[in-house]
Amino acid sequence: TEAERMDYWRILDVACGSGEWTRDAAHYCADMEVVGLDIHEDTIKYARSVSKLEHVENTSFCVGDMRNMAQFADNSFDIVHGRFLSPVTAPDGWRALLSELVRVCRPGGLLVWTEAAFPLTNSAACARWCDLLQQAIRVDGHTAPIVPLMDDITTMLPCRVLAKNEYCIDISAGTEFCHNLYSELPFLFS
Repeated sequence: TEAERMDYWRILDVACGSGEWTRDAAHYCADMEVVGLDIHEDTIKYARSVSKLEHVENTSFCVGDMRNMAQFADNSFDIVHGRFLSPVTAPDGWRALLSELVRVCRPGGLLVWTEAAFPLTNSAACARWCDLLQQAIRVDGHTAPIVPLMDDITTMLPCRVLAKNEYCIDISAGTEFCHNLYSELPFLFS
């Protein structure tokens, strides 16, 4: 509701990639400042240019590492948002990452962490692709699959878990989500 949204004024979107979520949040909450952070300078340049083209005035984007956000003081944000962090986080890096996310989130603020499970499918080709993708993520030193580990990982947080929600998303060929997924793949694997 409008009254609930007024309680939050500053949002940080870590590993923002192309900035799509950052811009969507800024469109939805025009009275908030939404900051996108990503380690890739070219990606941030792209996010800035799209935000400028779309005239999204309440966004800003900066280059930085979500594991060490020295550019932000403690308690800087009302909401800290991260999604799909497992392909860029080492299995032994979660404690440090989550501590840093909590550090920049104000007391009473929200840390929103979203991950995706690999799809269940009856397609042998899709199943093989998912297996290869998980292998590549592990060979690169990152975490896959993460969803089964999230409960254990969140016990490291010095705060309460308010909600855990699981959703099933249809990514079948021809769906809007499938189209969006394919358009974001270049940024996911850059």
